[in-house]
Amino acid sequence: MRSASSSSLTSLPEDDPDVSFSFDLEMATTEDNAMQLPTIHSISGSSSNSRTSSSTGSSTPSSSPTAASSTLRKQPTLFLRQRKEISPADNDADAPSSKQIMDRFLAGPHTFDPRTNPPSVAVRKESDFDVQQFLVDQEKVAQATRGGTTADERVTVVRTREQVVLHFLMELRMLKRDGLFILFVTFYQWVHSVMTNVAYYYHTQLTAAQRIPLQDVAFQNLPLLTGDWWMVSEYFVFGMIGTSVALIISILFVRWHPPHGRPLYCIPILRRMGLTLLVTMTLRITSFLVTTLPGASRQCLYHVPDDMDSKELMNGPAHDRGQPNGWAPPNDLNEILWRSDLTTGCGDLMFSSHTIFTMLFVCITCRYFDWKILKGFMILSQIVIIPLILAARKHYSIDVFTALYVVPLVWMTLNSKYPDLDVTSATMDSHYGIRFSLTKGGSYIASVWGKEFYVDPQDLPVDLQKATTETTEDDKKRFP
Repeated sequence: MRSASSSSLTSLPEDDPDVSFSFDLEMATTEDNAMQLPTIHSISGSSSNSRTSSSTGSSTPSSSPTAASSTLRKQPTLFLRQRKEISPADNDADAPSSKQIMDRFLAGPHTFDPRTNPPSVAVRKESDFDVQQFLVDQEKVAQATRGGTTADERVTVVRTREQVVLHFLMELRMLKRDGLFILFVTFYQWVHSVMTNVAYYYHTQLTAAQRIPLQDVAFQNLPLLTGDWWMVSEYFVFGMIGTSVALIISILFVRWHPPHGRPLYCIPILRRMGLTLLVTMTLRITSFLVTTLPGASRQCLYHVPDDMDSKELMNGPAHDRGQPNGWAPPNDLNEILWRSDLTTGCGDLMFSSHTIFTMLFVCITCRYFDWKILKGFMILSQIVIIPLILAARKHYSIDVFTALYVVPLVWMTLNSKYPDLDVTSATMDSHYGIRFSLTKGGSYIASVWGKEFYVDPQDLPVDLQKATTETTEDDKKRFP
C-alpha cells in the first residue's frame, strides 16, 4: 500500500465563510485495486482567520496537500465519517463541496447510468447517505430473497401510514388501467346469471322420465342432507369468499411476502381472478347449455306420480303434479334477464360453480400468500365442501370432479400466457405508469400521480430487489 502521513482530517480547515478553496482531483487506485480514492493534487485558498494547531497550540497554516491526500488514501472510512466536517466556501461556485467529493468517491456498482439501464430506472441525487444503514437495509433484502427470515417475520409486517398512502395510490394507478377489465368481468357475472336462468327454463321442457336423477356413487354412499344442513356447503363457500376478500384488502395494510417473491397488489390479483373466472364461466355456460342434466337437488327433484301412465311419462313437459317444493322456473324474458338465483337454480350442473369459486380461492391463497396455516385452512375447507355439496345433491360427482382439475389448469395456462403486469420495474412503468428511480445514495423512490415517495427495499419489483441484493455484496467488499 502507499505510505501515508500521520496528519488527521481534523487538521483540514473547518467551514468558514471567509475561506475559499479549489481542488484538483483525480482518482488514485490502491495496490490491490480494491478501491478508488480521490487524490488532492493542490489546495489553494485564503483565510482571514488563521487556524491554531490542536497539537501545539500555535498558529499554523492548514496541512499540506500531500498530507491530506495521503490521509484520505490511508483512512477512507474516516473520510466517510468526517465528510460533513469538510466544507468549501459557498462563495466559490467552481469549488466542489465535500458532498460532491463523496458522490465521486461513491460512484460504483450501485450507481446506475440512465443511458445503459431501462428507462424506468433513473439517477437522482440525495442530500445525505448513511453507508452503514444502507448496508443493513440491503442485508435484510438479501436475507428475505434467500428465504433467511422466518415465516412469522415475513408475514406479520404492518405498513406505516406513509406506506399505506403510497400503496393506495399505486393501487389507484393500476385500477386506472385494469378497471375496465374488472368491470367487464363483473358484467360477465350477470351474463352467467342470465344463462343459468335460460338453463332453468330449458329444464321445464324435460319429460317426467328425463327429470329422474342419474345414478351417482356419491348419492348411494352419502347421507342425504335436508333442512338446515342443506345450507352448510353454502356457508363454507361464503366463508372462503369472505376470507379471500379480507386477504386481498389486507394487502393495503400488511406487507405479505408471497412465494413468488414479488410485492403484492390488489389489482393484479383481481385481474388474475377475473381472467380465470372469464374462461371457466364460459366453459361452464357452454357445458350446461349443450347438455341438460336432471337436477337432483331438493328444488329440482321430480316425484313421478303413481297414477302417471307410460305415455305421459315419456312425452311432453313433466306434469306439475310431480313438481317439488321450491320449483320456481323463470316464466318470461324479464325474469330470465334480471332474476338471480345463487343457490336455488336447476339445470346448470356441468360443472360446479361452487367448486369453481372455492378452487379459485385456493389457487389465489397458494400463489400469493405465504402462510401455512392459511393455506391449510383453505385446502381443508375445499376438501370438506366436496362431500357436503354431494350429500345435498346440488351437483353430481362428475360436476365437482371436473371443476377440481379444470380450474387449476386454466389458472396455470393463463398465468403462463398472460403473466402478471407487476413483475418488473419496466412493466410497472410501461403498463401502469409507476416509475421507480434510484438515488445516488442507494435509496429508491416511486413516482405516482406526479408525486414521489421513498420505497422500502421489500416493496421494490423483483429486478430491483435482485440488483439491490447484488449491490450489497459489492458494498461489503468496498466498505469492510
